[in-house]
Amino acid sequence: MVHQINISKRNLVLLVLIVAGVVMVFLTGCTSQQSLQEAAKGSTKHGWSIYKKGEYDEAIGYFNQAIKLDSDFSEAYYGLGWAYFKTQRYDEALENFNRAISLDPNLADAYDGCGWVFYKQGDYVRAINEFNESIKRDPTLAYAYDGRGWTYFKTQRYDEALENFNRAISLDPDFADAYDGRGWVFYKQSDYARALNEFNEAIKLDPTLAYAYDGRGWTYFKTGKYDLSIVDFNQAIKLRPHFPDAQKGLQHALSKPVSWD
Repeated sequence: MVHQINISKRNLVLLVLIVAGVVMVFLTGCTSQQSLQEAAKGSTKHGWSIYKKGEYDEAIGYFNQAIKLDSDFSEAYYGLGWAYFKTQRYDEALENFNRAISLDPNLADAYDGCGWVFYKQGDYVRAINEFNESIKRDPTLAYAYDGRGWTYFKTQRYDEALENFNRAISLDPDFADAYDGRGWVFYKQSDYARALNEFNEAIKLDPTLAYAYDGRGWTYFKTGKYDLSIVDFNQAIKLRPHFPDAQKGLQHALSKPVSWD
C-alpha cells in the first residue's frame, strides 16, 4: 500500500537546501562549516524573495532556518528583524536587528530597522539616534532619510522633516512614502496646493499607499472639496480597514454639503 506524503512547498525548499549542504560536504570535501554557510545564504536569499511578495510569516521560516545553519550570518538576522517588523512583532524585530549589529557593526540596514522600531513605539529620540547611525554608515540609504523625516514630522520639526524627505527622493525618485511625507509637511503648513501635488505623486507611484489617500482626503476637505475627500477616505479605508484617521475624515466629510458635479 502506498502512503501519500504531503510536503509544503516551503518545507520542501528548506529540505533541499539542507540536503544540498550535506551533499556538498560529501562530494567536494569542503568543511561542514563552509557548506552550512552556503546553505544559509541560499535560505536567506529565498527568505528575501518571499518577503518581497509580502509573505512575511513564510519569510520568517526561511530566515530562522538560515540562522540554524549559520548562527553568525548577520544578513539572516536583519532579514528576520524586518519580517518581524512587518508583522508588528517589534520586540522580536529589535532583538534581531541588535544581533545583526553585534555581528556586523557597520550594517546600516540594521540601524535603520532599529530606528523604525523605536518610531513605531513612539520613542522618537532613540529613533533619531538610530537613523543617524544608519546614515553615518551609508549616506545613500534612502529609507533611513525617510525614517528620520517621519520622526522629525512626528515631533513637529517640519523643516527638518522636509529636508530629509527631499534627500530620500533625491536618492530614490520613485520613493512614494517620501512624497507622502512631503505632502503631510505641506498640509501641516497649510500649503494645500503643494500638498495635493505630493499626494498625487505618491499615489501615482504606489496606488496601494493608504496614507497618501488619507492625506489627499484631508487636503480636499480643507479646501472644501468634500465629494473628492469622501472618495479618498473611502479608498484609504478600503486599503487599510482599521484606519481611525481616515474614518474620522470620512465622518467629517459626510456631514458637509456635497456636490457631485
